[in-house]
Amino acid sequence: MVGASHDFSQDAVSIVAALRAKGVRLWSENGELRYRARRGAMTPDELLSLRDQRKQIVALLDVTDQSAACTALRPRPPNVPVPLTRTQTVFWDSGRRMQRTPIRQIASATRLCGRLHLGALRASLTEVLRRHEALRARIVEVDGVPVQDIAESSLCDLRTVDLSALPALQREQEMKTAIRSLILEPFRFDIGPLAAVQLVKLRDEEHLLIVALEHMISDAYSLNVLLRDLLAVYARSLDQRAPAPLPVAIQHADYAVWQRLTEESWVAEHQGHWQRVLDYPAVRFPGPHDAAINCLPGWEIESTLIRSDQKLALRNWCQSRGTTLAMGVLTAYSAAVLRWCGVHKGVLRCVTDGRALPEVQNTIGVFAAPMYLRAAHVEGDSFLDFLGHLTWEYCEAYRHADLYYLQSTLPRSEHMRTPIFNWIPEEPKLESPLLRGSPDVLACSSVEFDNPLYELFAMDSDPILLLYDRSDDLFMELLYPRSRFGAASMQRFVHSLLLVINSMLERPEQAVAGVGLPADHC
Repeated sequence: MVGASHDFSQDAVSIVAALRAKGVRLWSENGELRYRARRGAMTPDELLSLRDQRKQIVALLDVTDQSAACTALRPRPPNVPVPLTRTQTVFWDSGRRMQRTPIRQIASATRLCGRLHLGALRASLTEVLRRHEALRARIVEVDGVPVQDIAESSLCDLRTVDLSALPALQREQEMKTAIRSLILEPFRFDIGPLAAVQLVKLRDEEHLLIVALEHMISDAYSLNVLLRDLLAVYARSLDQRAPAPLPVAIQHADYAVWQRLTEESWVAEHQGHWQRVLDYPAVRFPGPHDAAINCLPGWEIESTLIRSDQKLALRNWCQSRGTTLAMGVLTAYSAAVLRWCGVHKGVLRCVTDGRALPEVQNTIGVFAAPMYLRAAHVEGDSFLDFLGHLTWEYCEAYRHADLYYLQSTLPRSEHMRTPIFNWIPEEPKLESPLLRGSPDVLACSSVEFDNPLYELFAMDSDPILLLYDRSDDLFMELLYPRSRFGAASMQRFVHSLLLVINSMLERPEQAVAGVGLPADHC
C-alpha cells in the first residue's frame, strides 16, 4: 500500500507493524496520531517511540489509509457469487487430495448449570444462525469450481437428548459418546449442515451444550464468537436490560469476495517478502530415530505443564524486557527447534488468528493461518539477541502474513511442512450477562474431551506445539504424526524445550548455541 514514491523511515514502519502485531489500533485524525490499546500493551519505550516518530507515523497512516480506501472491505453487492477464501481453498484441495470426508473438528462442550429455558435457547440459536452467514454456508461446485452457497435458513437446529435417567457412570460415558458422534457424524459439503449444535440433559438443572463446526467455515476464535453471541442473545431474550450482542460488520462471504478482488495488488505489495522467505532454508525435524514407528494413521499427543510459579517467572522475565509472554515462549521454542534440528537458521511457522482487520473481529469464519518466521542465531548470540531478532521477524511476518496464499498457489514445499507454534490465549469466561442474582442465571464451564480428529489426522507436517494460556498455568501439547515420530523422541524434545526455557530465564546472556541438551536429543 505504501508506494515507492513515499519515503518513510524504517523506524516508523517498524513501530506501526510491531504495535499492530500486539493488537494496538493506530490511526490518523486531522493530522494527529491516535491510538487505542489495552492496559499494559505498550511499554514505556514504545510510547516514547510513538512520540518521537509521530510525524512520520501520521504520514504513513495517511497514505496507507487512502490506499486502503480504494479497496475497502465492505458488504458485497447482492447476487455476487461467493468464492472460497485462500484458506478454504487450501483446506478444500487438501481434503480432495487425501480423500478426506467432512468432519466437524472445531468443537466445544459447555456445561450449563441452572434453570434453562429450552424455547429461549432454541430461538437464540436461530438468531445467531441468522446473524452469521458462515453457519449457513455449504460448499458446492459450479463447473468444477468450489464456491460458497449461503442458505437463507439453516439446516442446523438445536438437537436434544435426555440422559438424566441414566446412572452417573453410564451418563458420563454417553455424554462423551454424544460429543464424539456430533463431530464424526457423516454429512456432505454440498448438503450440510456444516454446523451442528446439541443439548444434552444431564440433570434437571444441568445440561451440556455441544457445538461442532467444520473447519471450512470456522476456526477456534469463531467458536468462541458463536458461544458468546448465543449466551448474549439468550440473556437478552429473558431480560431486555442485558446488552445486545456485538454488531457483525462484515460476513465471511464478504471477506472472501474482497480477498479475491484485491488479490493482484495485495500480491504485488507482499511478493518480495515471500520470495525472501522461500529463499531461506526450511527447518525440518530429523527423521525417525525411535526403534519402532507406529504406522497407523493419525497423530499422537505429548503433553506437559508449566506450573503457575514457572509461568509467573516467565511473565515477569518477559515484562522486564518489554515483551509478551507469548513472544518469550516463542523465542525459547524457536531456539529449541533450531538446536534440535542441528541448524542455526530456518523457517518456522507461527499461527495467527488472521484478524488484523477490525471489521472481522466479530465475524464467524475461518481466518486463522500460519505465518512464516525466519529464525536465526549466529555464533555468540544470546537469548536476548535472539529475542530481538525474532521480535523483528515476527512483526515483518505479521505485516506480510500471506493467509495461505503461498499454499493455495504453489506446489507444497518444505516450508509448508515446518514445525508450527500455536499460542492459544485464555478463553473468555462464558456467562449469561445481567442474569446474576436471578433464578435464570446460568453457570457455564468448559468440559474437556478427546477430539477424534487426531485419530484421523493425515497432514504431512512436522510437530505442532499448542500452548494453552490458562489462568493459573501454561498447558503444552505437542502433536506429531505417528508415521514419522515415536513417543520417546517427542518426549525428549519436550524435555529439551523445558531445558531451554529454564536456561533463558536463569541466564539470558548465555549464547543460544551454548545451552546443553541431552546427548541423545535427536
